[in-house]
Amino acid sequence: MLLLAACDTQPDQSQEATTSINEPVEINDEVVSLDDVEVVQGQTIFVPAYSEIFFEDTERTWDFAVTLAVHNTDLENSIIVKSVKYYDTNGQLVRDFLAEPIRLDKLVTRGYLVGRSDNRGGIGANFVVEWVADTDVTAPVVEAVLISATGTQGLSLITPGRVIAEVGAE
Repeated sequence: MLLLAACDTQPDQSQEATTSINEPVEINDEVVSLDDVEVVQGQTIFVPAYSEIFFEDTERTWDFAVTLAVHNTDLENSIIVKSVKYYDTNGQLVRDFLAEPIRLDKLVTRGYLVGRSDNRGGIGANFVVEWVADTDVTAPVVEAVLISATGTQGLSLITPGRVIAEVGAE
């Protein structure tokens, strides 16, 4: 019976799904003028980002690469990401990731990276993300994934975003 199961000639769907694994995903963000948008809903989201954390004592830190992910969770509608800003421990702007607002179509995700060697943010680093929509949508999921590995040791964390201001529908 095992022999018959092993001889199954049906194509392996998981193999088909991975045949183009090395092809890069093309990213073409649509720049949006907010002058043309009637805002119905939106949020400002705070995301802790910890580009480094203390370990053993306050003199030694562990550096992280930080990926901020902005997921449009709406199944039918786009959202507009107005800004993605990265701040340091003292609340000073370190980097503004968007020159202009961009549209994220349904289920689209965008990632923003702070490299492991860039510890300018410090232990209190954070992102502030602003988004809006011209119709009622499900709110996006915004979170940071922090990862670091040295030798045989590795650390990873996920920090969820928290809404700190809201416009329109909840």
